[in-house]
Amino acid sequence: MKLKDVIILTLFLFTCHFTNAQKSISNKRVGITFSSVGINKPIRFTDLDGAPDFSSKWSYSFGINYIHPLNNWLEIETGIEYAEHTIKVRSNLPPFEDRTHYNTNLSLINIPMTVRANFWDYLFVNGGMLLDFETSSSSNIDTQSGIGAILGIGAQYEFNNGFGLFINPYAKAHTLIPFSSEKYHQRLMEAGVRVGVTYML
Repeated sequence: MKLKDVIILTLFLFTCHFTNAQKSISNKRVGITFSSVGINKPIRFTDLDGAPDFSSKWSYSFGINYIHPLNNWLEIETGIEYAEHTIKVRSNLPPFEDRTHYNTNLSLINIPMTVRANFWDYLFVNGGMLLDFETSSSSNIDTQSGIGAILGIGAQYEFNNGFGLFINPYAKAHTLIPFSSEKYHQRLMEAGVRVGVTYML
């Protein structure tokens, strides 16, 4: 192959790569999401004698999201989600006393601010921070308004018509930095699966 042919081929490949990268960068997307939680449980980093026991009951959340590409493999994602949590509470009483359980509820508005790293065309990992605002409080669980964290892994597929689908198993830790001043603050730990539909702008 002549030098001229090598130069032309190199320029052609570079142009194709640059065009694809620019196309990826312009692929801003909005979408709707829904998640169902496998685990939701408040914990304290310090054990307290006589504190009630908590166990996971059920939860769900839904919201809207916005994905903004930074380059052809890295994106930022934000949005707003509303979440409902139901948690089983069992009082820490002696064995001979009634220890029947009851449910307690709390609602949250979550604003995630995360980074997505895409690899192997259809997979991604995501992680970042959560800004939480509790909208209905539980008398048994400390307020969950504060700053938390999220980490997940997922798969996505983009259709030619601009629509896309993704599934995103995740883990969330709420109120790692609480807005309140409780000494032994409870943090809501959550794990579940989020699914979403996106549309390219």
